[in-house]
Amino acid sequence: MSTNPKTIAALALGAATLLLFILMSTPWLNSLPNGPLILGVVVVLFEITVPIEILKYLKIRVRDFNIYAHRIDTLLDIIFPPYGIKKLLPDFPGIVQELVVLLKTTVIVFIPYIIGYWAFFNLLAIKDNLELIISFNLPPQLWYEIIMQIFAIALPEELFYRGFLQSALLRKWPNRTFIAVLPLGRAVVVTNLFFALGHVVSAWSPTRLLTFFPGLIFSYLTYKNKSIFSAILFHALCNLLGIILYSSVFLK
Repeated sequence: MSTNPKTIAALALGAATLLLFILMSTPWLNSLPNGPLILGVVVVLFEITVPIEILKYLKIRVRDFNIYAHRIDTLLDIIFPPYGIKKLLPDFPGIVQELVVLLKTTVIVFIPYIIGYWAFFNLLAIKDNLELIISFNLPPQLWYEIIMQIFAIALPEELFYRGFLQSALLRKWPNRTFIAVLPLGRAVVVTNLFFALGHVVSAWSPTRLLTFFPGLIFSYLTYKNKSIFSAILFHALCNLLGIILYSSVFLK
Protein backbone atom coordinates (compact mmCIF):
# COMPACT_ATOMS: atom_id res chain seq x y z
CA MET A 1 0.00 0.00 0.00
CA SER A 2 1.33 3.44 -0.95
CA THR A 3 2.21 5.74 1.91
CA ASN A 4 3.25 8.59 -0.37
CA PRO A 5 2.78 11.89 1.54
CA LYS A 6 0.72 13.29 -1.34
CA THR A 7 -1.63 10.30 -1.20
CA ILE A 8 -2.11 10.59 2.56
CA ALA A 9 -2.67 14.36 2.34
CA ALA A 10 -5.16 13.95 -0.52
CA LEU A 11 -7.21 11.39 1.42
CA ALA A 12 -7.16 13.57 4.54
CA LEU A 13 -8.21 16.68 2.62
CA GLY A 14 -10.95 14.69 0.90
CA ALA A 15 -12.26 13.50 4.27
CA ALA A 16 -12.14 17.05 5.67
CA THR A 17 -14.04 18.39 2.65
CA LEU A 18 -16.70 15.67 2.98
CA LEU A 19 -17.06 16.54 6.66
CA LEU A 20 -17.67 20.18 5.69
CA PHE A 21 -20.53 19.11 3.41
CA ILE A 22 -22.04 17.04 6.22
CA LEU A 23 -21.83 20.00 8.59
CA MET A 24 -23.51 22.23 5.99
CA SER A 25 -26.69 20.21 6.54
CA THR A 26 -26.90 21.41 10.17
CA PRO A 27 -29.50 24.19 9.64
CA TRP A 28 -31.76 21.84 7.70
CA LEU A 29 -31.43 18.92 10.12
CA ASN A 30 -32.00 21.18 13.13
CA SER A 31 -35.52 21.81 11.84
CA LEU A 32 -36.37 18.10 11.88
CA PRO A 33 -37.44 15.99 14.88
CA ASN A 34 -34.30 14.49 16.45
CA GLY A 35 -32.30 16.14 13.67
CA PRO A 36 -29.61 17.62 15.95
CA LEU A 37 -29.12 14.27 17.69
CA ILE A 38 -28.82 12.40 14.37
CA LEU A 39 -26.34 14.93 13.01
CA GLY A 40 -24.30 14.84 16.22
CA VAL A 41 -24.01 11.06 16.10
CA VAL A 42 -23.11 11.08 12.39
CA VAL A 43 -20.42 13.75 12.86
CA VAL A 44 -18.85 12.04 15.89
CA LEU A 45 -18.79 8.66 14.13
CA PHE A 46 -17.32 10.25 11.00
CA GLU A 47 -14.59 12.11 12.91
CA ILE A 48 -13.54 8.97 14.78
CA THR A 49 -14.02 6.11 12.32
CA VAL A 50 -12.97 7.66 8.99
CA PRO A 51 -9.42 8.58 10.12
CA ILE A 52 -8.94 5.17 11.77
CA GLU A 53 -10.17 3.31 8.68
CA ILE A 54 -8.00 5.37 6.32
CA LEU A 55 -4.92 4.72 8.45
CA LYS A 56 -5.75 1.02 8.61
CA TYR A 57 -6.14 0.99 4.83
CA LEU A 58 -2.74 2.65 4.44
CA LYS A 59 -1.24 0.37 7.12
CA ILE A 60 -0.12 3.32 9.25
CA ARG A 61 -0.10 3.14 13.05
CA VAL A 62 -2.52 5.62 14.60
CA ARG A 63 0.20 6.58 17.09
CA ASP A 64 2.32 7.76 14.14
CA PHE A 65 -0.44 10.35 13.62
CA ASN A 66 -0.36 11.44 17.28
CA ILE A 67 -3.65 9.63 17.91
CA TYR A 68 -2.39 8.57 21.29
CA ALA A 69 -3.16 9.35 24.94
CA HIS A 70 -0.53 7.51 27.01
CA ARG A 71 -2.42 4.19 26.92
CA ILE A 72 -5.22 5.57 29.11
CA ASP A 73 -7.62 3.35 27.18
CA THR A 74 -6.03 0.31 28.88
CA LEU A 75 -7.73 1.35 32.13
CA LEU A 76 -10.96 0.12 30.54
CA ASP A 77 -9.53 -3.41 30.59
CA ILE A 78 -9.96 -3.37 34.36
CA ILE A 79 -13.69 -2.76 33.97
CA PHE A 80 -14.74 -4.59 30.82
CA PRO A 81 -14.09 -8.20 29.81
CA PRO A 82 -11.86 -9.77 28.72
CA TYR A 83 -10.13 -8.27 31.72
CA GLY A 84 -6.55 -7.09 31.36
CA ILE A 85 -6.22 -8.37 27.81
CA LYS A 86 -3.63 -5.75 26.83
CA LYS A 87 -1.65 -6.00 30.07
CA LEU A 88 -0.25 -2.52 29.50
CA LEU A 89 -0.47 0.11 32.20
CA PRO A 90 -1.02 3.74 31.20
CA ASP A 91 2.15 5.79 30.80
CA PHE A 92 1.75 7.69 34.08
CA PRO A 93 5.02 9.72 33.81
CA GLY A 94 3.99 10.78 30.31
CA ILE A 95 0.52 11.74 31.56
CA VAL A 96 1.98 13.89 34.34
CA GLN A 97 4.43 15.57 31.97
CA GLU A 98 1.68 16.43 29.51
CA LEU A 99 -0.64 17.66 32.28
CA VAL A 100 2.11 20.07 33.39
CA VAL A 101 2.26 21.48 29.85
CA LEU A 102 -1.54 21.70 29.86
CA LEU A 103 -1.56 23.58 33.19
CA LYS A 104 1.02 26.11 31.99
CA THR A 105 -0.86 26.65 28.74
CA THR A 106 -4.17 27.08 30.56
CA VAL A 107 -2.75 29.72 32.92
CA ILE A 108 -0.97 31.61 30.12
CA VAL A 109 -4.07 31.67 27.88
CA PHE A 110 -7.01 31.86 30.29
CA ILE A 111 -5.89 34.70 32.56
CA PRO A 112 -5.45 37.31 29.79
CA TYR A 113 -8.55 35.99 28.01
CA ILE A 114 -10.75 36.42 31.10
CA ILE A 115 -9.35 39.91 31.71
CA GLY A 116 -9.91 40.82 28.06
CA TYR A 117 -13.46 39.44 28.15
CA TRP A 118 -14.25 41.56 31.22
CA ALA A 119 -12.61 44.65 29.68
CA PHE A 120 -14.61 44.28 26.46
CA PHE A 121 -17.94 44.10 28.28
CA ASN A 122 -16.90 46.91 30.59
CA LEU A 123 -16.26 49.14 27.56
CA LEU A 124 -19.65 48.15 26.11
CA ALA A 125 -21.31 49.04 29.41
CA ILE A 126 -19.69 52.49 29.43
CA LYS A 127 -20.48 53.07 25.74
CA ASP A 128 -24.15 52.09 26.01
CA ASN A 129 -24.68 53.42 29.55
CA LEU A 130 -25.55 49.97 30.90
CA GLU A 131 -24.66 48.12 34.08
CA LEU A 132 -22.06 45.38 33.91
CA ILE A 133 -23.24 42.37 35.90
CA ILE A 134 -20.71 39.77 37.05
CA SER A 135 -22.28 36.76 38.74
CA PHE A 136 -20.33 33.49 38.70
CA ASN A 137 -22.59 30.74 37.36
CA LEU A 138 -21.71 27.14 36.52
CA PRO A 139 -23.72 25.08 34.01
CA PRO A 140 -26.75 23.53 35.77
CA GLN A 141 -25.62 19.99 34.84
CA LEU A 142 -21.87 20.47 35.26
CA TRP A 143 -20.74 16.83 35.18
CA TYR A 144 -22.91 16.08 32.16
CA GLU A 145 -21.48 19.14 30.41
CA ILE A 146 -17.90 18.08 31.23
CA ILE A 147 -18.48 14.56 29.88
CA MET A 148 -20.13 15.87 26.70
CA GLN A 149 -17.42 18.46 26.07
CA ILE A 150 -14.65 15.89 26.45
CA PHE A 151 -16.07 12.82 24.74
CA ALA A 152 -18.68 14.14 22.27
CA ILE A 153 -16.92 17.33 21.13
CA ALA A 154 -13.24 17.65 22.00
CA LEU A 155 -12.15 14.02 21.53
CA PRO A 156 -13.61 13.43 18.03
CA GLU A 157 -12.62 16.91 16.80
CA GLU A 158 -9.04 16.64 18.06
CA LEU A 159 -8.69 13.10 16.72
CA PHE A 160 -9.88 14.21 13.29
CA TYR A 161 -8.28 17.66 12.93
CA ARG A 162 -5.11 17.76 15.04
CA GLY A 163 -4.46 14.02 15.01
CA PHE A 164 -5.42 12.88 11.52
CA LEU A 165 -5.62 15.93 9.22
CA GLN A 166 -2.71 17.88 10.71
CA SER A 167 -0.41 14.83 10.79
CA ALA A 168 -1.31 13.93 7.20
CA LEU A 169 -0.59 17.46 5.97
CA LEU A 170 2.65 17.64 7.96
CA ARG A 171 3.90 14.67 5.95
CA LYS A 172 3.37 16.66 2.77
CA TRP A 173 4.35 20.06 4.18
CA PRO A 174 6.84 19.59 7.06
CA ASN A 175 6.57 22.40 9.57
CA ARG A 176 9.39 24.96 9.47
CA THR A 177 7.58 28.16 10.48
CA PHE A 178 7.07 29.28 14.08
CA ILE A 179 5.74 32.44 15.69
CA ALA A 180 6.78 32.37 19.36
CA VAL A 181 6.16 28.69 20.20
CA LEU A 182 3.24 28.19 17.80
CA PRO A 183 3.91 26.02 14.74
CA LEU A 184 2.49 28.07 11.86
CA GLY A 185 3.48 26.16 8.75
CA ARG A 186 1.09 25.51 5.88
CA ALA A 187 -0.15 22.22 7.34
CA VAL A 188 -1.20 23.80 10.65
CA VAL A 189 -2.84 26.79 8.94
CA VAL A 190 -4.84 24.60 6.52
CA THR A 191 -5.87 22.26 9.34
CA ASN A 192 -7.27 25.11 11.40
CA LEU A 193 -8.95 26.75 8.42
CA PHE A 194 -10.92 23.54 7.94
CA PHE A 195 -11.63 23.48 11.69
CA ALA A 196 -12.92 27.07 11.62
CA LEU A 197 -14.93 26.58 8.42
CA GLY A 198 -16.60 23.56 10.00
CA HIS A 199 -17.85 25.81 12.77
CA VAL A 200 -19.00 28.48 10.29
CA VAL A 201 -21.00 26.26 7.95
CA SER A 202 -22.75 24.52 10.84
CA ALA A 203 -24.16 27.85 12.10
CA TRP A 204 -23.47 30.31 9.23
CA SER A 205 -21.94 32.89 11.54
CA PRO A 206 -18.72 34.65 10.39
CA THR A 207 -17.67 35.22 14.01
CA ARG A 208 -17.18 31.47 14.34
CA LEU A 209 -14.11 31.84 12.12
CA LEU A 210 -12.42 32.99 15.35
CA THR A 211 -12.18 29.31 16.33
CA PHE A 212 -9.12 29.33 14.05
CA PHE A 213 -7.08 30.92 16.85
CA PRO A 214 -7.74 28.48 19.72
CA GLY A 215 -7.22 25.80 17.08
CA LEU A 216 -3.61 26.97 16.78
CA ILE A 217 -3.11 26.28 20.49
CA PHE A 218 -4.67 22.81 20.12
CA SER A 219 -2.20 22.27 17.25
CA TYR A 220 0.68 23.41 19.46
CA LEU A 221 -0.25 20.98 22.24
CA THR A 222 -0.50 18.05 19.83
CA TYR A 223 2.68 19.04 18.00
CA LYS A 224 4.68 19.45 21.22
CA ASN A 225 3.44 16.39 23.08
CA LYS A 226 3.02 14.00 20.13
CA SER A 227 -0.41 13.07 21.47
CA ILE A 228 -3.94 14.49 21.47
CA PHE A 229 -4.39 14.03 25.23
CA SER A 230 -3.79 17.62 26.39
CA ALA A 231 -5.39 19.06 23.23
CA ILE A 232 -8.62 17.22 24.09
CA LEU A 233 -8.60 18.48 27.68
CA PHE A 234 -7.70 22.06 26.74
CA HIS A 235 -10.35 22.09 23.99
CA ALA A 236 -12.97 20.98 26.52
CA LEU A 237 -11.76 23.56 29.07
CA CYS A 238 -12.03 26.34 26.47
CA ASN A 239 -15.62 25.38 25.68
CA LEU A 240 -16.52 25.18 29.37
CA LEU A 241 -14.90 28.57 30.03
CA GLY A 242 -16.97 30.07 27.22
CA ILE A 243 -20.18 28.65 28.71
CA ILE A 244 -19.31 29.94 32.19
CA LEU A 245 -18.36 33.44 30.98
CA TYR A 246 -21.48 33.69 28.83
CA SER A 247 -23.71 33.02 31.85
CA SER A 248 -21.60 34.98 34.36
CA VAL A 249 -20.80 38.28 32.61
CA PHE A 250 -23.58 40.28 30.97
CA LEU A 251 -25.05 43.74 30.57
CA LYS A 252 -28.30 45.05 32.02
